[in-house]
Amino acid sequence: MNEATAHHFKEGLIGVRGAISYVFIFRLNKILKKREESGNDKSIAAE
Repeated sequence: MNEATAHHFKEGLIGVRGAISYVFIFRLNKILKKREESGNDKSIAAE
């Protein structure tokens, strides 16, 4: 594997990681919003 290919491979890995973390944060925000709407914001503050 030459340098250019290795660099491209690393960038691809970073892209995949970024996408996964973005989806994770997006889902986490959805869950938190649902909790607030159902009036459980006191339990969030306790955590």
